[in-house]
Amino acid sequence: MARLGPSKRWRDAALTAALVGGYAASVLFSFLMSRLGGQTASIWTATGFLAAALILLDGRWRIGAAAACVLFQTLASLAVGDGPARALANPPVNLLEAAIAAWAAIRFCGARTRRLSLRKLSLLILAAIAPATMLGAVIGAVVNAVLFGQDLVTGWLSWAVPTSLGMAIVLPGVLIVVRETQYTEFRRSPIEVVGLLAGVCGLASAVYYQSQIPLQFTVFPALTLVAFRLGPPGASVASFLVGIISLSLVTLGRGPAMLSTALDGFQRVRLTEAVVAAALFTSLVTAGALADQARLRRLVMNRDKAVRAARARARDAERAGAAAAARSSRAPVRKDVVDFA
Repeated sequence: MARLGPSKRWRDAALTAALVGGYAASVLFSFLMSRLGGQTASIWTATGFLAAALILLDGRWRIGAAAACVLFQTLASLAVGDGPARALANPPVNLLEAAIAAWAAIRFCGARTRRLSLRKLSLLILAAIAPATMLGAVIGAVVNAVLFGQDLVTGWLSWAVPTSLGMAIVLPGVLIVVRETQYTEFRRSPIEVVGLLAGVCGLASAVYYQSQIPLQFTVFPALTLVAFRLGPPGASVASFLVGIISLSLVTLGRGPAMLSTALDGFQRVRLTEAVVAAALFTSLVTAGALADQARLRRLVMNRDKAVRAARARARDAERAGAAAAARSSRAPVRKDVVDFA
């Protein structure tokens, strides 16, 4: 038992560093995209990493990760010129939103179990992510209305849509990737994994870099192929990469959404977000169903092996009993003769 302590501390330290790093990178990415897109926030994935930290970490690691994320966002917001009011108001709202999602995920969705089934993944999105982001958007809209005079409906939409999509992409993916060892039936060679993910990234880049042909539908079969080959972990990573690539390019004024001339830049971003959300849910549902089927198939095979082994042991015991009985029946009967003469 003494040797398990250091290894667990190293694991918690590495996981904390990875989640805080993901949060920091997400904050910088979203700030960059909002500036390039004329203050249009296309996606906010940072809260997903924070919610994952609150679910996966315990004790001081959880507190340290939350404090580091809030501090980094505050400093980054000040650095890009958001002003003290926004820099101090937004991080606590994100923390509250992540805390609500983490609590609901643990309480109702089994987020800390060894394996996330299709049912648990569905509950994670419907019973944890959706309520948390909707409530967080209400609080964020009120804060923006009080501090900056923004319309409540506009503020709610600008907060809820990017945050809910970002958390739906990140949180299930992180929880699944951490449990990668539970999906052994989807393990593939590194060459195949890299090839499939690179192919999906290349396809998404080609589809969303051009603005002449509506080719968004080609992303769906690509993600389905990844779901069949790599299972939930690969589908989560691929969906995250597709979301980042597509929303980055549409923020820069590219992609098939540009064909919708009746829409403005904000509406084109929302249209692309809807496509990404549909692709994400399709990929996760497919991968989750395949994982459940593979698990059931493995359980049935293990049960059949156990039944065959039990039958073989019963036959061996029966043969051993029959052989012992045959030996005892052939053994001579000993008679002691006593001479009284």
